[in-house]
Amino acid sequence: MAAPKQFDIVLYGATGYTGQLAARYLLTEAETAPGAAGALTWAMAGRSEAKLLQTKEALKLRLPHVRPEAIDAVPIVVAEASDAAAILALVQSTKVVLTLAGPYALYSDLLVQLCAEHGVHYCDITGEIIWVEKNARKYEAAAQRSGARIVHCCGLEAVPSDLTTFLLADFVRAQRQCETSHVSFYWVDSVGGVSGGTCASLINQMALASRGDVKRAFAPYFYTSAAYEHAKQPLAAANTPGFRVRYDPDLQAWTTVFIAAAVNSPVVLRSNYLLGDRYGKAFSYWERFSTGGFVFQNVVSLVTMALLALAYFNFTRALLAKLVPAPGVGPAEEDLPKGYFKTEALAYDADRKLAARCATSGEGDPAYLLTSKMIVEMAKCLAKGEHDGGLATGGFLTPATAGGHSFVKRLQDKGLLKFTITKAE
Repeated sequence: MAAPKQFDIVLYGATGYTGQLAARYLLTEAETAPGAAGALTWAMAGRSEAKLLQTKEALKLRLPHVRPEAIDAVPIVVAEASDAAAILALVQSTKVVLTLAGPYALYSDLLVQLCAEHGVHYCDITGEIIWVEKNARKYEAAAQRSGARIVHCCGLEAVPSDLTTFLLADFVRAQRQCETSHVSFYWVDSVGGVSGGTCASLINQMALASRGDVKRAFAPYFYTSAAYEHAKQPLAAANTPGFRVRYDPDLQAWTTVFIAAAVNSPVVLRSNYLLGDRYGKAFSYWERFSTGGFVFQNVVSLVTMALLALAYFNFTRALLAKLVPAPGVGPAEEDLPKGYFKTEALAYDADRKLAARCATSGEGDPAYLLTSKMIVEMAKCLAKGEHDGGLATGGFLTPATAGGHSFVKRLQDKGLLKFTITKAE
C-alpha cells in the first residue's frame, strides 16, 4: 500500500503573477480553504523561501477577509527546478502537482518526468506544444504504468477549445445518432492582458526548437501517435485552414489565422485520438480568429506572420523579447475582472451538414484570472478522481479526457465558463 500523501495539491510557481492568483483562489474556495471541514490540503511551492514568505504577505493585503493566520498556516515547499532530490521530495509529498512556473521547457522537465514515474498527477498552463509532444514521447509509457495523469494546457490554451469540441461531439451524437465530421472554432471577441509568460514561452520554444521540430509541429496529428498520424494523413488538409483570410457562410463572418490554434488544435485532435475516435473516425478541426471585417482580418494575418518570423530567427528573437511584456508581469488589479472572451463553434454531422453551434464565453481576464481558476479546478478534478465521460487511465491526457463532464460542470457551476449549445436550423 502506498504511503499517505502529505498534500492533495502542491502549487509550484506560487510567487509569480498567475501563481498568486491561483493561491488567492485556493484560499477563498470552500474546497481548499485552510481549516475548512473536509477541505483538500495544499501547499505553496517555489524556488525561494523568501519569495514564498513575501507572497504570503502580499496575499494578506489582497485578501483582507481571509484570516491572516489561515494564510500563515499554508505550508511552503522550497525546491529549485533543477534540484532532483528536492523536486522528488515535492512530488512524493502530494497527489497533484499544479505548476505555473514557466517557461515550462526551462523549469518543468524534471517535474513532468518524476510525476510520470511516481504516479503523481500533474497539470500546467503551458502553450509550448513542441515541448508537450516531446514529453509525451519520452514519458507516456511511464505515466501509463504508474497511473500518473499528466495534463498540459489547462488554461486559456486549450480548455475552451477542447471542452467545447468535446461537448459538441456528444451533442451531435445524441441528436443525430452519428459522428461529427468537423468542428470550426472561432474566437469572436476578447478583452484582456497579453501574458508575459506566454510570450516568453513562445520565444523560448522557438529558441530551443530545431527547424525539424517547428516543421513537425505544423502536422495536425503530431501530438497523437505515429500509427494514428499515418492513418489520418488523408485528413491533413481538412485540419489546415491556412493563413489566408476566408469567409465562413455559416458563421457569416470573415476569419483569419489565430496564433494559439497551433496549440489548441493538436490538443483537440489528441482528445479524439485518446477517446478512440469518439468524435468521429473522419473528424477534423480548425480554429481561427473572427473579429472585425475583411480589412482588419488581413491586418491580423500579416501581423501574425510577422510575429512568427520574428520569433523564428535568432537575430530578431532578441528584439521581440524586448517588445513583449516580461514574465511575471500582468494587468493592473482593477482590470482583471473587466476581461472576457467569446467564441463560437460550428459542428457538422457525418454528412457534413451543420448540426449544432456552441457559444462559449468566460468572464474575467482570460490569460490570467480565468486561467488561474481553470487550472485550480482541473487540479481538484485530479485530486478527487473526477472524470465523468473522460478517461480513468494514466498517461498524457488533455483537459477534456482528464476531466470530462466533471470538469465542465465545475467550470460552469463556478461561473468561470458558459457553454450554450443550440441545434442548427
